[in-house]
Amino acid sequence: MYSPGEFGKLIGRAVNTLQQWDSKGILKAQRSPTNRRYYTNDQYLEYLELVAKEQGKTMVYARVSGQAQKTDIRILLIGMKGCGKTTIGRLLAEKLRVPFIDSDTEIEQMHRRERSEALSSGQILKQYGEKYFHALEIRALKQVAREIEKTDFVFACGGRTPLQEENQEILPQLGTIIFLHTDKVVLLKRILAQGIPSFFPYQDDAEKSLDELLTQRMPAYKKLADLTIVVGEGTPEEVMHTILTELRAYDQN
Repeated sequence: MYSPGEFGKLIGRAVNTLQQWDSKGILKAQRSPTNRRYYTNDQYLEYLELVAKEQGKTMVYARVSGQAQKTDIRILLIGMKGCGKTTIGRLLAEKLRVPFIDSDTEIEQMHRRERSEALSSGQILKQYGEKYFHALEIRALKQVAREIEKTDFVFACGGRTPLQEENQEILPQLGTIIFLHTDKVVLLKRILAQGIPSFFPYQDDAEKSLDELLTQRMPAYKKLADLTIVVGEGTPEEVMHTILTELRAYDQN
């Protein structure tokens, strides 16, 4: 039988809010704001997890079985520039109380270390070309993979990251990949709000450029995605809540 006292010992604190097992063998336990890790009773629980928004609180879901494990929160966001990876990723990381990692930031920091030059990822691509940028991106991803091997995180990948064959081998090993599938009209509006990016192949025709890039990238995004979230005109907070709900359903399946 389930014992709140034993469960409390395993997570290192008194358990004040636990709900009983439901008919499917799912245990709900409210997570402490100061302790985001859960250790499950090795007599009853095997696999965990997903964090979902429920009444404004973060809940952890675990499934009955035999080995004690901790919850793992390892989420990778992929998609085109303008789909909201960084904004939504930061919100997710804050909600789940895990570190947020941004691919562009990692690339910029590696370039700065190697070249003693502070440039944005867009500037690096423009000044050094795609070959250099892609090689830098792969090195940065490998470094991130080493650093986060045993860490929970939300990782916002660059729009090109999933296109490289080497990256396609690395990304699935890191965590759950979520493709933020955004309508072309919404993407174009968001992208052009910041000016035509240097990687657009037709600088005088933004729509044609986006069409070509979507044709090139969509197969890779769809191939890698564990989950696809359709992003429309909703707020980043709404998308974040959708992701948490879909992650819970995905985990239970």
